[in-house]
Amino acid sequence: MNDAVQRALAANPEATCVDFVAHSAGGWLGRAYIGGALNDVDWSKKKNTPVVAKTTVPHPRVRRLVSLGSPHIAPPPGANDATRGALRWVDETWPGAFFDGDGDGADGGVKYTCVTGRTVRGVAGPDAKGTLAGYSHNSYIQVCGSGEGVEGDAVVPNDFAVLDGADNIIIDGVFHSMSKVGTYDTAAKDVWYGSEEVVDLWLGALV
Repeated sequence: MNDAVQRALAANPEATCVDFVAHSAGGWLGRAYIGGALNDVDWSKKKNTPVVAKTTVPHPRVRRLVSLGSPHIAPPPGANDATRGALRWVDETWPGAFFDGDGDGADGGVKYTCVTGRTVRGVAGPDAKGTLAGYSHNSYIQVCGSGEGVEGDAVVPNDFAVLDGADNIIIDGVFHSMSKVGTYDTAAKDVWYGSEEVVDLWLGALV
């Protein structure tokens, strides 16, 4: 991520800051980067403990973070955590819109915008097997520990895709991915966060 920031600034010498537009896990990873979570690991050793630098001052080169369908809150104790505690650490270290500001960079803080699609309500049970509601139920369990009656974009629940203190935008009918639900390489006909008609609903956060 740091390399991408440096390349963007080098390609635009008149710019002093960058804006992050992050999808899915990129949202909470962007929060970690803004806070200063840079890991240095020596892979020549058999055991490595990341050296983490964390700060209460935001990254001076980032002024805005727009997250699209990002899980920002770790699942409750006892539920499966695919991030193995990393997301929980980020959210506990820099909770909510931790560096909230007007989006002018370091001294002005960071402007946070969270976008989430309210599209599918999870349904459990054998009758839901093979349905979109059943698939969503299982996906929601992976993110928040429960799925029955939970609403979201078919992958991330709405309640877990927003941050306290951020500009939170909930859009009906928007799916998590550009790929067909349940696949990674089959394009979907459904609307997702990057669809032209949806981009117009959150693009103003970057202006």
